Amino acid sequence: MIDRRDAAILARRWRRLGAPASRNLLRELVGATIRIHDHNSLLGALWGLLSPAAMLIVLHTIFQSRFGAGLDAYPLFLLVGVVAVGFFLTATRHLMGVLQANRNFMIDSTAPREIVILSNLAPHVYKLAVELLLCAAFAAYYGTLSWKVLFALPLIAASYVAFVLGVGLALAIAYTFTSDVEHIWVLGSRLLYFATPVFYRLDDLPPLAAGLVYWLNPITPFLISLRWVFQGGAAFPFAAPHALLLGPMALALGYALFLRLESAAIERI
Repeated sequence: MIDRRDAAILARRWRRLGAPASRNLLRELVGATIRIHDHNSLLGALWGLLSPAAMLIVLHTIFQSRFGAGLDAYPLFLLVGVVAVGFFLTATRHLMGVLQANRNFMIDSTAPREIVILSNLAPHVYKLAVELLLCAAFAAYYGTLSWKVLFALPLIAASYVAFVLGVGLALAIAYTFTSDVEHIWVLGSRLLYFATPVFYRLDDLPPLAAGLVYWLNPITPFLISLRWVFQGGAAFPFAAPHALLLGPMALALGYALFLRLESAAIERI
């Protein structure tokens, strides 16, 4: 529960975040972070498209005959899965070390620390937007793009970004207390493509396994919802309101943990 003291502190922080100086600093840091992200890369932002394209080719080659035989537009099916899981993995892995990488700035600056977090997330959100546009292009090519359900895309994408930010905040705090978090996360990341219906449908699994993949893997509702948008939106899925609820909940929990432990976490680095 939030008491009056916590509510007052939170209100002051949000007033500082909404101040013109903070907004200008966030804008400058976002631009600088995006430029630095691709500074030493010959292909720059194109890597954001080449990486999912390479994964798409590999998965399509391996699983087309097994899982794609009864699916129309299987490349689109795969691409949405690759984009969704790829964003989660790269963004959370980067946010995990954001407190350690920016410790001096956070100690010496009076700017809200949330600005540093958001500016480090920005390049991944930018690449997600580009990849979602690529998914829309695939959907238009296959004739499955429905303008009636496309309105839901910004809502689902925003909730997914909120979910990833909440998880990233929790990981950033945990990583400052023990570096074992990174090893556990790397191990889990290797299994995530198999524990998420990227190249298969939930209907391809036994009922028990399908239930576990859906209810124990929070990425699954977002993935099903995104596929609903890009693959015709034939029937409104239960996963859509589930995904819209998960994002704000994860962000609220991650942010609450961040507010409680940020000072102790930075002192430990």
